Order: sequence, then structure tokens, then C-alpha cells
Amino acid sequence: MVNPNNIPNFKDLNQFGFSVFVLPRGRKTPIISWKEFQSRKPTAQELADWDGAEVNAAVVTGRISNLVVLDIDSVEAQKLVDGWKLPETPTVKTANGRHYYFSHPDCEVRNGVNIAGVKLDVRGEGGYVVAPGSQHPNGAFYEWEVSPADCELAQLPAEIVEKLLPAASTQSLAKQGETGSFIEAGSFSCWLNRELHEKVEELREAEEGGRNDALFRVAVGLANHVAALALDWALVEDVLRPEALAIGLTRDETNRTLQSAWDIGEKTPTELLEIARNWIYVASRDRFWSPTAGRELSPRAFSMNFAEAKPFAKGTLANFLTESGLIVRVLDFAFRPSMPTGVFSERGDQFYNTYNAPNIAAESGDSSPFLEFCEYLIPEVAEREHLLKMIAWTLAHPGEKLSYALLLKSTEHGVGKSTLVDIWRQLLGYENTRLTSSDEMESGYQSYLADKLLVVLEELNLGSGITSYNRLKAMITSETATINEKYIKQRERREIMQISSFSPTWKHRSLSSKTIGGFLS
Repeated sequence: MVNPNNIPNFKDLNQFGFSVFVLPRGRKTPIISWKEFQSRKPTAQELADWDGAEVNAAVVTGRISNLVVLDIDSVEAQKLVDGWKLPETPTVKTANGRHYYFSHPDCEVRNGVNIAGVKLDVRGEGGYVVAPGSQHPNGAFYEWEVSPADCELAQLPAEIVEKLLPAASTQSLAKQGETGSFIEAGSFSCWLNRELHEKVEELREAEEGGRNDALFRVAVGLANHVAALALDWALVEDVLRPEALAIGLTRDETNRTLQSAWDIGEKTPTELLEIARNWIYVASRDRFWSPTAGRELSPRAFSMNFAEAKPFAKGTLANFLTESGLIVRVLDFAFRPSMPTGVFSERGDQFYNTYNAPNIAAESGDSSPFLEFCEYLIPEVAEREHLLKMIAWTLAHPGEKLSYALLLKSTEHGVGKSTLVDIWRQLLGYENTRLTSSDEMESGYQSYLADKLLVVLEELNLGSGITSYNRLKAMITSETATINEKYIKQRERREIMQISSFSPTWKHRSLSSKTIGGFLS
């Protein structure tokens, strides 16, 4: 569980005067369109929805937040800034350096990178920075060194503004080095920046008379990528604009061409990047899997399924995505109720957590209808209380297992056993539970056991053989389970599921109540 102190406080950030928006936890790139937050601040409802969630936060720079940020990302950059003797101002400790927050000067300051040839960036109009309380991809947290609550935003000294303005408006990619990272794009950064470098080289080689056409062609290709990755087009503009000016294009025609390119690129995002964003590669299974659709494809089927994707490279789409590093790669699936759904690291390997937290919030209210229903279903007080405690325990300890199972049988049909099952499953999350049968339990494949908190055996029929009994007992008491799936190598995993049986009517002369409970161990 994340320490609450390491969760962004969106309301506080907003009260400091900043426009903010939400980022995925452990990521620096948005999955939502954030352009609107450059011209408006979030509503009270948006802030309430984001506050307290295990997410990252972004602070929009520029006039909307009255903010310019110096981003220090190396020892050399820190030495350079120390020499400038900056005034005291709110400061954020980042994974590799610092963010210095300053009030916006009375002139336009756009984004710039690698100021003076070191890892010093400036974020102004059209930019944003990751806010305190957020988690860096390497696991470190952003935190205030000097908070705006303790120190007002300082004015940038005029001589510093002069140093930044040329850098933010005329800096050439050539001065940044061929291997520099120019655009923050999460797992797509390396690939996107290689593409950016290649396109810039293509632009530099354009012949007179065709240079504006070359700029348009280069910009449209990059705009397709930026739209697919939901990035800020201004970041690419800040790289292309000085290159276009350097080959002789005017500022007006450059700006018009870049805007036209974005208008087209925004409508036609690069399809393969959309595919890479929505799928992961599971190495142990050699399968591509979609978390949203729950769909699994072999590499061959995956490439055939997306055969109409825009040209990418020689070979198959599957090979290109895995070899280029464009697609998230995990070793295997894992079921971890104690962690958020998604990719996590464990002992140096990446896994995808298949647990789906139930979308149910605790609220105060009248529970008497449910309690009256339980009293009707199970008149015996001790049995009913134990059942309720068992259900409550499974909700409070979803990653742990009881060493016994619930057996519920009735003398009549339609007394409400299925209703109780449905309520229990809803509380745990339907995706984390399973209804099964004795026939399925007897089969050679046990995929239904995988990634489940509760398995309900609707009809208990052990027959006359000891084999069925022993198999059920092992499911109930064993700390591990052997999972045998079609086309997947047999594997053993820690067992955390509960087994319960809700059986049809059984004749029993001593039963006077509608339902009787029992426990198997």
C-alpha cells in the first residue's frame, strides 16, 4: 500500500494557483487529453475524484498557473544553476534532480531542453511537470523541498530569463547530441526520439524549393505518433521549429506548416502505437494479451489480426513491437489482491496483476433487509453469525485463505441460496469469483481455479470414489494448487481461493429449518 504522504494532493496544488490534471501511477505521460487544462483549471468535482487515489499528478506550466519551471536532471545542470544564485523559491526533489518553481515573467516562455548543453530544461507555455506525491517510473517519489505554503513563487531574474528565452525559442536539435532524450513518452521514449532524430536529419537534407514540403511531410509523420501517444504537440514543435528556421524557412510559414501537420496528424494517429498501448506481451506464454478485452493471441494470430496497421518495418508486427521495445513486456500473469491492477515488479521481473478490485464503496445505511434475509435463510444463530463472519473475513483478507469450506444445503428449492451467492460474489468482484460444477472439477483442466478469491460449487456430487473426495479436500486445505490449462505449461501457484458449496435439496429427516450450514475441512 502506498503511504498517503506519497499520494498527490490535488486540492492543495489547485489552491496554490496551479492548473493540474491526472497521470497514471508511476508514469510521466498522460492517458487523457490535457490540452483543456492549459486554458482552464479543474473543477471541484474533478479534484474530489482525483484526491486520495493512487495516481500521479501533473502541474500545467505557463500563464494558466503563473508558472515557469526549471527542470534539473544532472549534476552538471545543478552546478550551472547554482552559479546563477537563484532566489529562494518552491522546489521539488525529483528522481534525478530538482524542479524550481518561478512566477511567470511578462513575456512568452515556451519549453526548452538541454539548456547550455546540460540536462537543464525549461517548462513554460504548453508544458507540464510531474507534481509532488507522484511516483517516478523507477519507484522514487517527487516531494517538496520547499513548499509554496512556506515560500511564495520567486520572480526569475531578468538575466536568467534572457538565458532561457533564446534556448526555448531557437535551440537546435544538433546541439543536443544524437542520443539525447528529447520527448518524454514513457515506454515509447526511445523509439519516438529515434524517429524524431531521423525526421530532423531528413529535414536538414531537404533541397531548396522543397523545404516547406519536407517540413510538412516530416511533421505529419511525427504528428501521427504524438496523437497516438496523447502527447503535447508543442514538445515536437519546439524541436522542429528551430530546424526549419535553420534551413531558411520563415517563422510564419513554419508555424502555418506545423499547425497544418498537426491538424492532419491528430485525425490519423499511428495505428501500431494504439495497438502497442492496448496490448502486452507475456513472455512465459509467448502470447499477446489485451487487458481491456481479455483477449489472448499467439504472435502469428496477433500479426494477422492487425495486418492492416500502417507500415512499420520488415517482418511481422509481433516481432517489431517486441524487438523495438514499444510494447509492455511481462514475464507472466500474477494475482495480487493487495496491489493495484496492472504491471508491477517482483524480484527483478515484471508481472501483470490480474486482480480486479470490486467497484463498491462502503456507505452507511440500513442493513436490516440483508440481516433479515440471512435470518430467514439460516435460522440457527451460531451458524448464521459464522457465515457472516466468514464473508466479512474474505472481504478484509482477499489475499489469504481459510483451511475449510462452507457447505450450505436446503430441504426446499428457491429459499435464497443463489441470492446469497450473488451478493458474496458482487462484494468480492464477479471477475474474482467462479461458479463451477462437480463435472468441471473432475475434468483434467483447472483453469477455473486460477486467479479466483471464491469458487462456488453449485452441486456437490462426490460419487462413491475416494479420488473426488481427496481432490476436493486438497483444494480446500492445500497452500498451493497445480493449474493445468490447455496449450499452457502446467504450473504450481500459491492458493488463496475459498471453496464453498451451495447444494440442491437433500432429504434429511432431522432437518426442520429451510437451510442448514456445515463446514468441510
